[in-house]
Amino acid sequence: MNTGTIRKGWALTTALVMTMIIGVAQSDTSRIAALLDSGARYVLREGNEKTDLDSADFLFNQALVLSRSVRSDKWINKTLEWRGDSYLEGNDLSRGEACFMEVIGYYRRTRDRRREAETWSRLGECIYNLKPDFSAEKAKCYEEARRLYHLIGDTLRELESYKAEADAHLWVPNPDLAEKELLAAIQGFKAIHAGRLHFTYDLLRAASRLKGDIVKEVQYSIQMVQSLDSSNREDDSCIVGRLYGEAAQTFAQAGMWDRSLLYARKGSMFAIRCSDYYHGCIRSVIGGLLHKDSAREALDILAAAIRRQPLVFASDRALASLARGNCYLVLKDGKKAEEEYMSVKRYLDSAEKGRSDRRDRQFLIELNLALGKYYFGTRRYQTADGYARKLHFNASDLVRLDVRVNVERFRSQVDSIMGRYQESLTHFAAYQLLNDSLSGVQKAIQMQELQVKYAIDQKDKDLRIQAADIGLLTKQTQLQQAQAAKSRIFRNMMIAGLFVLLLLVGLIYNRYRLKQQKNLELECQQKEIFDKNRQLERLLAENEWLLREVHHRVKNNLQVIISLLKSQSSFLHDKAALAAVVESEHRVYAMSLIHQKLYKSNNVSSIDMPEYIGDLVEYLKYSFQGSGKLWFDLHVAPVKLDVQQAVPVGLILNEIITNSFKYAFPCTGEDRITVRLSATEDGGLSLIIADNGRGLPKDFDQEQNQSFGMLLIAGLTEDLEGSLEIESQQGTVFHIRFKPADLKSASNGGARESAYFSK
Repeated sequence: MNTGTIRKGWALTTALVMTMIIGVAQSDTSRIAALLDSGARYVLREGNEKTDLDSADFLFNQALVLSRSVRSDKWINKTLEWRGDSYLEGNDLSRGEACFMEVIGYYRRTRDRRREAETWSRLGECIYNLKPDFSAEKAKCYEEARRLYHLIGDTLRELESYKAEADAHLWVPNPDLAEKELLAAIQGFKAIHAGRLHFTYDLLRAASRLKGDIVKEVQYSIQMVQSLDSSNREDDSCIVGRLYGEAAQTFAQAGMWDRSLLYARKGSMFAIRCSDYYHGCIRSVIGGLLHKDSAREALDILAAAIRRQPLVFASDRALASLARGNCYLVLKDGKKAEEEYMSVKRYLDSAEKGRSDRRDRQFLIELNLALGKYYFGTRRYQTADGYARKLHFNASDLVRLDVRVNVERFRSQVDSIMGRYQESLTHFAAYQLLNDSLSGVQKAIQMQELQVKYAIDQKDKDLRIQAADIGLLTKQTQLQQAQAAKSRIFRNMMIAGLFVLLLLVGLIYNRYRLKQQKNLELECQQKEIFDKNRQLERLLAENEWLLREVHHRVKNNLQVIISLLKSQSSFLHDKAALAAVVESEHRVYAMSLIHQKLYKSNNVSSIDMPEYIGDLVEYLKYSFQGSGKLWFDLHVAPVKLDVQQAVPVGLILNEIITNSFKYAFPCTGEDRITVRLSATEDGGLSLIIADNGRGLPKDFDQEQNQSFGMLLIAGLTEDLEGSLEIESQQGTVFHIRFKPADLKSASNGGARESAYFSK
């Protein structure tokens, strides 16, 4: 056998062996890929059940053994990453990080910084961020990825890692650090002209919400929707719908209901294919409609939304029941409202038995608060107290500041009605502190300035467009004037006899210019008048807001006085002193109710008397509920009085009804008090308060009676500039006649106003 034949034989043998090795390797890599694909399906399955994670771990172990047998670093690293992801899905941080660190160590040895940075980023994505210690570890992963991207000069990925690091700090929670990092990331994105800044503004909005800074939250929401409106919408429509829905919630919290309703409707159109985000936007739409007293329309929209996108999760069904219950309360349908709230209660009872993370914590707090308010409003105070005791949280819980404000206020109300006055004052003080930080006067002024700035920016944009149009028209006018001048020169050279006519034309033209100048002056004057009118309207709106805030503060101060009187009464043993304190409490409440009606009403200058008298009578009836069965007969005409007349009327009602409760009735079961307020033929008002009780003593003399109650009624009648008549026939009848303030002279009205505020 010659040398050529031997070499040819070795070549054929070597080729055959290599073909067999390659075939085996290809078969093994296919098996590895199939094992990883099967394991990944278990990891990505909804719910993260232990059986699913155990099945995934078994498949990944097989893939790892097979990858090491073929010595494929690529498949070893892929398998370790999926195995680490599986451990992290099961909240096993140490074993999950160990798998990723083995991959990171390989890329460090091979000096592949890009792959190492990508592995750090994936580790950060896989770490569950609903535990504070996990969130801190997640932030460290993105910090390491950012450092590596900086070293290789990938600025865009460096900034994306910086943003993800700030997002992790929000879950610690550390909103101050997160806001600082996000603002730096925004500057970097703008420097490289990167798009899609709305995601970063969304995180800034979330940081401001955690801090309770509503002004910044609105500012970042406006910038977020501006970025969304100017983008080419390459993002997923569900995500775009979520961002519009978040903006709607922010504007609703700030009281900007029209803008909230606009973006809630916009978000629902984008998120139609995503159940969670779609129904979140629908709930914002319902909140805006309820604020506009459109409960029936809100119910129709909710029903249509559920038909279009059925509710899958029990939590979404509970939120839908809560929304329907709120609508039925507005429509005064107590039976249907009760059914919906019972549905929420059943879900809450089952949810509290299971495991909950930090996101579930805020959700459960809001449901407990809603149910507690419902039971408190329906006077089931023991049940409301049970829900109030569940409203507790610590610093690491991601509970928004506005939710904390509502919780402290509700707990103060429940403690007060249950007789725990010290705890009530403690919660009330906490509520005042949180409420001042959330919606203080300075922040409200800043909010108005922010809205004005947004409107001015829009106006400046319109003015720039108008200026461009005016510039074009000016050039056309100049061109036309130049052509006219040439024509005049040509005519002057050709026809000398038209010189006189040209003079006349010149005079007419001069008159025209004078007229134009006068028109311009008139336009300037009209613009100045218009600007002054706009300024006066703004000042009027600010004054109205300040007056509403004054009534709010006065009402709060009077409520504090009532709380102090209630606390004082618990230490009194003398019946006369106790009765005096209770009477003082009722008088203060009568005044407090007026200021409450004023600051909640759209009209801060007048009180709706049917509503006010109904609430005052209900309060007095509740205060004397131990005095036996008593009927009230109310006939109140649709009259509105200003505060100077409403206060005396309220105090007179309080005094006379209190005396009837104390002295008039033998508690027979047929006791009745009649209150009538009606207009008289001469344009005045007639107030009648009557009872069917014992009546006045036979020797009663209105002129000689010097009791404090009668003196107070007489003095208040003088404040009304009215007349008082007292009759005792089958009970006692007080008849007071007076004229509304609008029928009196301006000088008298000013005198009465100063007299009231001096008391």
